[in-house]
Amino acid sequence: MIIQSTSKTHPLKIALMAGLATAALYAGVPDASAAGYTVQTLNAPGPAARMSGNGAVTGSYQTKCTTLSSQPHRTYCYYAPWVFDGQQITKLGKQWPSLSDARAYAVNDSLELAGSDVNGAWLYSAGIITYAGTLPGSGWTGSGNSLSAINNAGMAVGKAITSTGKYRAATFQNGGSLAEVFFNDPYLANPATESNAVDINDSGLIAGWYIASDKTQHGFVVDSSGTVTLIPNLSGAANCAPGRISRQANPTTGQVLVAGNCYGHAFIYEYPSGKLTELATLPGASGAAVAVGAINSSGVAVGTTASPGGVATVVMWPAGSTIPTDLNANQAFAPTNALNLRAIDIDEAGTVLTGYNDMSANYYTFLLHPIP
Repeated sequence: MIIQSTSKTHPLKIALMAGLATAALYAGVPDASAAGYTVQTLNAPGPAARMSGNGAVTGSYQTKCTTLSSQPHRTYCYYAPWVFDGQQITKLGKQWPSLSDARAYAVNDSLELAGSDVNGAWLYSAGIITYAGTLPGSGWTGSGNSLSAINNAGMAVGKAITSTGKYRAATFQNGGSLAEVFFNDPYLANPATESNAVDINDSGLIAGWYIASDKTQHGFVVDSSGTVTLIPNLSGAANCAPGRISRQANPTTGQVLVAGNCYGHAFIYEYPSGKLTELATLPGASGAAVAVGAINSSGVAVGTTASPGGVATVVMWPAGSTIPTDLNANQAFAPTNALNLRAIDIDEAGTVLTGYNDMSANYYTFLLHPIP
């Protein structure tokens, strides 16, 4: 059960009142500014993974570490999900067994989560964990199956292992069963073709990738009828794959937008027009690699690239532009020695989820709210 509250009651008291031994932490208030944004610090207990269209955030945090007594003395750490509902953060560790190692990868507007643990893929809704099980005919226990995205209809997508040990793009919804994504394309429908569904939007369009016969990675969009649209690779780039699909169609162009990456290159693909656009680095940062993290329905994309000085930074590509803006230009929220600085997601209002970690594995998470 996730408690939502707008009161000033201490969140730990809220959790105890609900009969849960979870810690619920209020998020920080806006405490800085960065190039047209106010910066809100989230006191997240672990790294963030995803944001919903209305600004909810989920991730996972470390719950327990165990050091084996046998040689070599290896230490294993276990995780559980947390969720931010717009006002407070709630740890969900008591919902999972201590050694389940549960990771949350996605959240929708209703605070439903999708993820996986040692028992397989799951959905979390209103305090209830529902495991997806295995694909029909699969001899696997469910471990290795994972759900990476969930839309506002409660449909989740990810990948699942078949009886032959192949990964296949899969869907799952409460009340149903784990199923392979239906493709009317002969190559993608072949059980020997490995594929992965990485995102699904509110109209049911799924973006993902597959492995071609030459072992390279290619992207696709598939609708609920199984009609497949292949996403071409950028010219001169290999192993291109979508990362996100816009939750709805762009209200200006009517196009659904897919953001993805190749090795060192990033792109936006417009569906169904087929327009493919490569995203540029910051001016002056020649030769720098680009990685796009997410795109919203208005066409605003966020990601990571290097500054002209060679330092990694988070950027925003305005709708219709390939030239990014440095969101950390004045070092307003991330120091120059920040590790793994990244733009993780963007919601429909343009709020950007970003974060980094330091040398001591401390995680820092921020919401960048656009200034009207």
